[in-house]
Amino acid sequence: MKFKVGDRVRVRRDLVPGKRYGNLLFQSGTDKPGEQKIIFVDDRDRTYKTDEGYWMSEEMLEPIYGNAKNLISRTKIKDTTSKVHVHEIAEHPYAAVVKEPNGSIIEVQEIKSKKQSYKVIYNGLCTIVILSDGSKGIAKCNPNDRYIRQIGHDIAHKRARIKRLEKEIAELSKEGNK
Repeated sequence: MKFKVGDRVRVRRDLVPGKRYGNLLFQSGTDKPGEQKIIFVDDRDRTYKTDEGYWMSEEMLEPIYGNAKNLISRTKIKDTTSKVHVHEIAEHPYAAVVKEPNGSIIEVQEIKSKKQSYKVIYNGLCTIVILSDGSKGIAKCNPNDRYIRQIGHDIAHKRARIKRLEKEIAELSKEGNK
């Protein structure tokens, strides 16, 4: 079974009402895009009951990792068996407002990010992320746990970013000591 009791899931957004997914017919009334939790698993026919009271097949659901409010929207273009991926993050501006504790605005900042890319290597139960500055993060899955590629990527990416920030802090400390 793909999911277990307690897993956080959501109904896939690309389901077609009236179409069969696994053993179940999808009806548009069950289309709840928000987070749901698996409360019962039926191994015989590979179906799940969610805390919203719906019975769903595993083909109708997708996992939710981390904080559901901070999810990145992903659109899979094609399946791949490649063990190495290169991610390119486009430049994008965003704004920040700096306020005093009483709420009065001190300044408005427009922050522009640089274009970034990083390499991801999937090797068995190990995921490695190498950022453009050489910072490396590694995530290893316990052999007794279920390997989920996206979780491996997210952990390795965060570890690489931590190493990059540690390098930046060390450089700032050196400048401060001059």
